[in-house]
Amino acid sequence: MNYLFHYLRKRPGAVGVVIVLTIITSALRVTHALINVNIFNALIKLEFHGFFNWVIIDIVVFAILSVFLVLMQIQMAKTVQLLSLDLRKNIIRQLSGKSIEDFNKQDTGVYASWLTNDVTTVENDGFYNILQSVQIITDPLFSMIALAKFSWTFIPIIALVSLLTVFLPQLIHKRLASASLSTTKANGKLLNVINDSLRGFNTFSIFGVENQLETRITKAVFLLMNKKLSKQSINQLQIILQVFLIF
Repeated sequence: MNYLFHYLRKRPGAVGVVIVLTIITSALRVTHALINVNIFNALIKLEFHGFFNWVIIDIVVFAILSVFLVLMQIQMAKTVQLLSLDLRKNIIRQLSGKSIEDFNKQDTGVYASWLTNDVTTVENDGFYNILQSVQIITDPLFSMIALAKFSWTFIPIIALVSLLTVFLPQLIHKRLASASLSTTKANGKLLNVINDSLRGFNTFSIFGVENQLETRITKAVFLLMNKKLSKQSINQLQIILQVFLIF
């Protein structure tokens, strides 16, 4: 986790913009919810003038919220790509510092996997998760501030739900991280096996064992398949947990 924050600190401006946009969207989201409460209150009291006024205000707030949500998603995607660029540069610098002997200890397919598959995994399971976790803090915070307007008794409930939302997913986070790492390694191994097998095709043909090409690649594919299925199972468990927390 520390290495992820190491790269985040390299882009304070871009990360800061994401945080600010997340805070704004959280505030607007809670404001939208409060306006809906006023809309229903006006409707129940048959105050049609107030009802239509609140509806107009809600439309404006929702439009602004939509704009900021789009801006936040665009900025988040841009920030993740900048962080990935820094990560790739760091990998390339480490490879450039190797001697020829050390460099040749690994197949070029492994290095290619580091720069593609591994970085993609870090993007999805690392950078995106950290940036999106800001919302886990800001949404409950603004909700507690808003609910304090009605009654302070709501605050402990929101605080408890927020804690569950933050800590329960951590129960499977380590398993998911481990599964992601295993999948990445299996993907790299498959790429390595494919490259080695294709380079050795002439040798297979000379000795009449062309079937080794299919055998070796298929074995690596099955390994990757099992790792992906394991990761998908954990992903589904995480989704179920998130749905449970929502309801």
